[in-house]
Amino acid sequence: MDQIQSPQKPKMRTINRAELLLKLEMVAAGLSSKEILEQSACFVFTKGRVLTFNGQISCSVACDIGYEGAVHSQALLGILRKISDDTLEVEHRQQKGDLKFVGEFKSMGITVQNTIKLPLDGLTLPKESDWKKLEDGFTEAVEMSVMSASKDESQFNITCVHISPKFVEGCDNKQFTRYFVDTPVESKKGVLVRSTSMRHVPLLEMVEIAETRSWIHFRNGAGLVFSCIKYDDSYPNYDDLYKFKGTKVELPRSIESAADKASVFAEANTDKEKSSEAELIITLTEGKMRVRGEGMSGWYRQTLAVDYTGPDIQFRIPPKLLIDISKRFMRGELTEGKLKIEGKNWVYVTALSAGNSSDV
Repeated sequence: MDQIQSPQKPKMRTINRAELLLKLEMVAAGLSSKEILEQSACFVFTKGRVLTFNGQISCSVACDIGYEGAVHSQALLGILRKISDDTLEVEHRQQKGDLKFVGEFKSMGITVQNTIKLPLDGLTLPKESDWKKLEDGFTEAVEMSVMSASKDESQFNITCVHISPKFVEGCDNKQFTRYFVDTPVESKKGVLVRSTSMRHVPLLEMVEIAETRSWIHFRNGAGLVFSCIKYDDSYPNYDDLYKFKGTKVELPRSIESAADKASVFAEANTDKEKSSEAELIITLTEGKMRVRGEGMSGWYRQTLAVDYTGPDIQFRIPPKLLIDISKRFMRGELTEGKLKIEGKNWVYVTALSAGNSSDV
């Protein structure tokens, strides 16, 4: 009589805890703090990769733990950060609905969802031949343009960074940055990408770029693919905005230090029609520049000597942008209502006024 064989127990897979944790943290930018889409707060394991998608950003990297499905991110990240085992055994227990991890003198089960419900139908990763090297300066271009983009959702196009074949730019109708750098975008008019998505690109040290039908993708040296939805909406033409000559003004050498201190107190403007980024208030009077940061927690003001003899003017600028500009260039041009600071590959323009900044 034949013996009845018991079902085979799923094989456990040995994983390196630190490597898994690193890959999960790499794709965390694509998580949503609130589950705005089903499983948008989850890590999704599929086709040998782990990915996240929050409706605007998707991140993915090669990662095979022998399981396909969704795992809530908070629990998995939390436990992997708290334990110190070099290696873990992992097993998908389908009947119990969990991933079982076994370490030294410990074990844990993370609840899983075996059906992937995250809407990934429109997300296609580029072919290997589609990837192109990012030009030097692209990351810097994105970083500066993001800080100039609008936060006013009633004007969608200027909440985006505009990536054209020859430059990257951002504008919030108060300030404008254009950085000249070649990009491989196919559309002559360029593409728009939400600035809230693009702000991650400099942090993730991207080195390659590719386009698919509805997405623009970036890849770093560790193999992380960062994908953003792109839009074909029109973007205002700012070609004439910075083409003016004005009174020369040289920024004080100490402005970087003053801006850094004032940034401790700088807070976001509560006026919905203005930028929600933290801002410094810069005031120019004859021979003096005043740098001020203020907020609920207090204020800081520093007065610097400057070679300036024009009318009293004032403007607002994000602290990091002012610090970045002061590191790259120290001279600007003033005309009625505008200050232009021009570097080797970029130009920045901000509106001036005697009180609150006016539109550029």
